[in-house]
Amino acid sequence: MCRPCGADLPGAATPVWKVSRTAPALTTSASAGVAARDHQAAAAGLYKQELTMSDDTSIERSESEMRAIIEAVNRSQAVIEFNMDGTIITANDLFLETMGYTLDEIKGEHHRIFVEPDYAVSAEYELFWECLNDGQYYSEEFKRINKNGELVWLQASYNPLIGDDGKPYKVVEYATDITPQKKMQLEQFEARAREAEQKEAIQEVLSNVAMGADQIDMGSQQIAMASQSMADGASQQAASLEEIGASLEEMSSMTTQNADNSVQATTLSGEARSAAVRGQEEMKLMTEAMDEIKKSSSEISKIIKVIDEIAFQTNLLALNAAVEAARAGEAGKGFAVVADEVRNLAQRSAEAAKNTSSMIDESTKRADNGVAIADRVGASLEEIAAGTNKVNTLLAEISTACQEQSQGIIQINQGVAELDKVTQLNAGNAEELAAAAQETAAQVATLRETVAQAAGSEAPPQPVPMVAPPEAETVEQPAGEAPEPELVAQEAAAQAIPLSDSELESF
Repeated sequence: MCRPCGADLPGAATPVWKVSRTAPALTTSASAGVAARDHQAAAAGLYKQELTMSDDTSIERSESEMRAIIEAVNRSQAVIEFNMDGTIITANDLFLETMGYTLDEIKGEHHRIFVEPDYAVSAEYELFWECLNDGQYYSEEFKRINKNGELVWLQASYNPLIGDDGKPYKVVEYATDITPQKKMQLEQFEARAREAEQKEAIQEVLSNVAMGADQIDMGSQQIAMASQSMADGASQQAASLEEIGASLEEMSSMTTQNADNSVQATTLSGEARSAAVRGQEEMKLMTEAMDEIKKSSSEISKIIKVIDEIAFQTNLLALNAAVEAARAGEAGKGFAVVADEVRNLAQRSAEAAKNTSSMIDESTKRADNGVAIADRVGASLEEIAAGTNKVNTLLAEISTACQEQSQGIIQINQGVAELDKVTQLNAGNAEELAAAAQETAAQVATLRETVAQAAGSEAPPQPVPMVAPPEAETVEQPAGEAPEPELVAQEAAAQAIPLSDSELESF
């Protein structure tokens, strides 16, 4: 047995309770045809006209009267017919106009073209058709999709038509477009929500204004205290700035003096460097002179050696002369004296040459030592010159730094003077701010009274829950009867159609 159809179906506006029933079988004249029989059953359900069949009584209607009833229904209701598998058989013009299709476009298509894709593949949709196949009918609000993909709301009933064998052979849907009423209800619901939000917002604004007034009052008091404190601090700061200015002026004069001393030191260092360079050059000249002396000493040593050799030869000749004089006897005595004198002279010459050679050797050693000393003195002078260059560089940097410091101190003095002016101005502004804070406190008191009066005249708004309106009620119909379409249309036009939260979002 099927559960109550329409419960929790996404295609329905709200969950409703249904009664399972089967439509009564109708017997008509053969001339009315199959179509007349189908619309007879539908018309009978719509207008609550129960046809009672018995052996004693019968009801006959003309074919023209039946066509008139069907035309009346087609004029006021959107009608569409389905096979039991959900495929479309036919639809009247009002239905086609409502959904935006032509008959050729929907004929033979399945009913799912009118529903949302997710619902079309759901188990609820499958159960919907199972219940129709069991002979149950539906009457409620349905959410459908037209050809353009737009949302359409229908107040409709799905009516299975029962054949002579007691089984349903088609489903006829009678529907009324209630989309404008749904839109109207949505607008009313949104208007009520906006009104509630506005009231709540006004109350919140008043509360915030009152709270802000209290905070402004506290802030104005703090501002007054802070302004007075700032005025006192500004006075102390002005005195401190005066002392700083005096110290900076003294520092500026000292820096200027340091810069002048650095310039003088740079000049003296340059002179010392020049003297060192000149001494280095003189040492080079002295070294060259001593090298020349060394060379001359070497030449003299060679000459002395020659003299020494000559003296040695002379001594040998004098010795030979003495030997020959001795051999000569008395005749050679005078020659022997001369030879002895010559030998004495040769010995003195050899001794003098020896002494001279010793002195020249000593002089050469001293000259070598002097050259070494001159070299060391030259190296020292080079180091002095290099150190002097470094000192000159450092003194130049110190002089530049002192000049820059002097300029910086001058700028600092100017800045301190400006700070002193600003501090004096801040002191005056602080006093004015304190007076303004007191005046603000008075204005805040007036504002608090005004807010209290406004809050008293407007009742505090209660939170308005954003709930959906009550669900539409479905009245159980006796077996064999269907809801009247005229009553449904009158109720739809007389009152707004309720919407749930999910319907509002999807709409």
